[in-house]
Amino acid sequence: MHNSLISASPVTSDVTEVSKTASSGRLIVYTDTFLGDRDIAKTAYGLLRFCPNRIRAIWDSKHAGSNVRDICSEFPAVDVPIVGSIDEAPDADCVVIGFAPIGGRLSDTQRKLLVDGPLARNLTVLNGLHEFLPPPSVNLRDPSSLPKLIAQNARFHSTRILTVGTSHTIGKMTSTISLATALVASGVSAEWIPTGQTGKLIAGWGEVIDSVPIDFVPGTIERLILDAELAHKVVVIEGQGSLFHPSYSPTTLALIHTSRAQYFLLCHRVGQTHLWGFDTKMPTVERAISVHVEMGRLLGFSTECLGIALDSSRITDTEYRSYKSELEEHTGLAVCDPVKDGAGVLVEALLHRGEV
Repeated sequence: MHNSLISASPVTSDVTEVSKTASSGRLIVYTDTFLGDRDIAKTAYGLLRFCPNRIRAIWDSKHAGSNVRDICSEFPAVDVPIVGSIDEAPDADCVVIGFAPIGGRLSDTQRKLLVDGPLARNLTVLNGLHEFLPPPSVNLRDPSSLPKLIAQNARFHSTRILTVGTSHTIGKMTSTISLATALVASGVSAEWIPTGQTGKLIAGWGEVIDSVPIDFVPGTIERLILDAELAHKVVVIEGQGSLFHPSYSPTTLALIHTSRAQYFLLCHRVGQTHLWGFDTKMPTVERAISVHVEMGRLLGFSTECLGIALDSSRITDTEYRSYKSELEEHTGLAVCDPVKDGAGVLVEALLHRGEV
């Protein structure tokens, strides 16, 4: 897939150029001590899954001296060394912060390591956190130079698929990329739109929409879709947050309302029962589907569930196959774990509907 929005994406030239570097250059990924935690090291896992060849080293003091394949069982073929300091890392183009700090803020020690170490080696730090670092670090969530785009209720002509979830941090980006990749492999003219920091680092373009002032989020989404559909018939939009999450529902609603996607792909983690960090139960798959269909109706457009993308990493393969079969029988929808199975059944589901 080509990066159709690099030249048109409303970002500063510095951010755009560094994002391009991240999508093609050599990276050192800093995870502090959290490489073994796929939830906290979410960005690192995304980069390892979709662009491992760009990663020269993981910077993680807890696991120094090991290899990624020894620590992360889901990447048995990834040969990336783990170093304990920036001085031990091989040559690279930039350092990427690959984890979300507990409590949402970097510690003084983490800040000092990220400011002093890379600077001494003339490396730029790519920071996707809400907490900013001083120049020459590039803060991907800095909205200060973004244009203030007001949505115009534009008419779209593409087939649009939005990934949504029963919770946040539940595989929407992975499912988005997997589906778009499978569509292209099947000969469909398709593109995916990155809407978060990890997606932007992988693709080299897009926007981190949860850093955009709320009034301008719909306009930003609208701009991304209009540009993407200039050259593509199918646009897969990376979802953010969840309608069911008390902290992260605003961006979800904006994506639903603005995209008016004909289809949504529901993402769900098997074995997770509560919203992460909350004593709040997640909705069932069936309820989540019905709520999103009804939300479309309330907002004046028709949408339907294309299929269900599962994260089965916390259960055995036997348990996954059994649960998958039950869901297929109960819902009549295409069901897969995109990491284990690929997204071919989802492509078939779209083709069966005659949309492309």
